Amino acid sequence: MSTPLRYLVFLGYETILRDLFTHLLVPPAVVNELQHAKTPARVRTWMASPPPWLEIRRPVLSPDAVLVHLGAGERETLLLAQELHADLVLSAERDAHDEATRSNTTHPRWHGPAQRRPVV
Repeated sequence: MSTPLRYLVFLGYETILRDLFTHLLVPPAVVNELQHAKTPARVRTWMASPPPWLEIRRPVLSPDAVLVHLGAGERETLLLAQELHADLVLSAERDAHDEATRSNTTHPRWHGPAQRRPVV
């Protein structure tokens, strides 16, 4: 789930997210991925002091056995989306998309503007 955010920040286009969604929720596992030592310095620096429109929120739900094959970022993102009934999940991961569609965790819209519900 960190891939879209990582590349937008790296390329200097992170404000596109703010302009499209006004508020973005990111789980701690994605934050950890964006602060990994191999992540570009620009992204790590940005994530160390995120803008006010980005909220870091830990999911309350515990993952079930179906999500074990996903990475920590994907798991936490899908759990957060499920809890909040998010309209949109930004992801470049096909396995996460397939799982969300299979379990009806979110609407199958993965890259487009949100309307009323949170964006994870």
